[in-house]
Amino acid sequence: MYKYLLTILVIFSIQIAFAQTKDDYYYDYQKTSLTSGRVNTILRGINTENLGSLVEQQKDGKKYNLVSKYTFRTLIKGDFAKLTGTDNSATVGQYAALSIDPNTYKLTFSPYAWVPSSSVLQKRNFKNILSFDVGATLNNKSILDLKEWRKVTVAFSWTGVFGVRYGYEVADAETEENHKAPYVQLYSDLTQQFTNGFDAAFKYNELKKRYEVNNRRYAINHSEYADEDGLKGAYLDSIAFYEQAMVKSEWKKKSFWWLKVTANALSFDNADYIVKALPATIDAPLSKATYTPSVSLSINNFWGFASKWSFYWNLNAQLGMKNTFSGIYTPATYYGLSKLSDQAYLENSKKTVYQLDNDEIRTKILPDLGGQFIILYSLKKIGLGLDASYSNKFAISNITGQNTGYISSPSVGFILGLKDKTGKSNINIEPFFNYIDYRNINVKDARLWGIKFSIPVNSLF
Repeated sequence: MYKYLLTILVIFSIQIAFAQTKDDYYYDYQKTSLTSGRVNTILRGINTENLGSLVEQQKDGKKYNLVSKYTFRTLIKGDFAKLTGTDNSATVGQYAALSIDPNTYKLTFSPYAWVPSSSVLQKRNFKNILSFDVGATLNNKSILDLKEWRKVTVAFSWTGVFGVRYGYEVADAETEENHKAPYVQLYSDLTQQFTNGFDAAFKYNELKKRYEVNNRRYAINHSEYADEDGLKGAYLDSIAFYEQAMVKSEWKKKSFWWLKVTANALSFDNADYIVKALPATIDAPLSKATYTPSVSLSINNFWGFASKWSFYWNLNAQLGMKNTFSGIYTPATYYGLSKLSDQAYLENSKKTVYQLDNDEIRTKILPDLGGQFIILYSLKKIGLGLDASYSNKFAISNITGQNTGYISSPSVGFILGLKDKTGKSNINIEPFFNYIDYRNINVKDARLWGIKFSIPVNSLF
C-alpha cells in the first residue's frame, strides 16, 4: 500500500506542477517616453496589417481567414501545448507519464521545453520545440528507492511541427466588408482602451460583455511596456485573446503533423546479478552498469473535430545499444543472510537481482519499431478513449546458437481523462492489457495488466 501511495503522490505532484495556468493578464505602460500620437500610430499600423491578413487574394478567389496572422500563430502554439502538454501554452512540449505493471514502473518526464523565436512579434509560424527528457525504469518497488532504478535516461529532443490544418466554413455570400466588420469594431475598442488608460474602464466592461470573456484586466500604468516592442506585444496579445473568443465556435476541425527526434545521450542499464555457474556470486551478487545510448524518430498526426471526437496516431523507430538484460530477464528478490547458528540466520540485506547461466554480458546495436492509435471522446467533465499500440523490439537472444531474438508486444488500454472544474484536462488514467511474445528467446510469453498515469493528449474542442 505504501508504494502505491507514493506513486499517486508523485503523479499528483507532476500534474500540479504542469497545470499552473495564468488567467489574469496585466498590460501596463504609464511611465513611458511614447507620445500619445506615437502610440496611436503604432496601433493603427497593427490594425491595418491585421485587417489585411484577414482576406487574402488567391488564384481561385479570395480566402477569408477567421483570425489575423498574429492570432493564428498564438492559437496554434496554445493548441499544440494542450495537445502535447497541458492547457497552459507556456509549457508547450512538457510531458509526464507513469506506467505500472506487475514487474516494473516506467517513468517519463520532460521538465523543460524551449520554443525558439516564440515572441508574438516574430512573423513566423510556431514550428520547433527543444526539450530535455528524463526516463527511468524501476523494478516493482518503491518509486523513491533509487537503488531499484534499473534504467536511467537523460535525453535531448527536437519536435518539428510541419503540418497545421484548421477547418472552418465561410458563407458563399460573404463579402470582404462584412467579414472585416467585427474586427474593425474590436480593433477600435482595443485602441481606445490602450490609449485612454484608466479612463477606458467602461470599455473593458463593454468588451467583457460583448465577447463573453472573463478574467481579463488591463492596468495601463507600468513601465514594463514603456517601449514600442512592449506596447506591440501587449496589444497583439490582447487582439489574439479577443479574436479567439470571437471565433471559438467557428472552428470545425484541427489537425497537426509533427516529427520528434530524441537522442538518449546519457542512458545506463543498472543490474545486480548472480551467475548459476559461480557459487560465490550467490553470497555476493555482481553489479554492472552498461552504457545504452540510442536515437529515436517518430511521426505523429492528430485530428480533432467539433463533434468532440479526436484521433491520434504515430509510427516510431529507435536504434540503440542493447545488452544481455534488455527486455529478457525478470529480476527476483535476493536476501542476504548472516549465519547466527546452525539453525538461525539473520537477514542483513535485500535487493533485486537477475539470474544468469554465465557471466558474459553482451552488447549489440539493435532496432525497435512500433506504432500507436488513440481515439478520444470529450465529455463535459471527463474524457473517454481507447489506446492501442504495437511494438517489435529486437534483443540479444539467450539461446545458444541464436544471436538475435525479438519481443512482440501488442497492448490495449481504456482511457479515463479527468478534468478540473473549468473543464480543462488534468490527468489521464489508463488501465491496460499487454501481451508479450518472445521469439528466439528462452522466456515464457507474458500477459500483463497494468495502469498508466499521464498528462493527457487533449481534445482541442
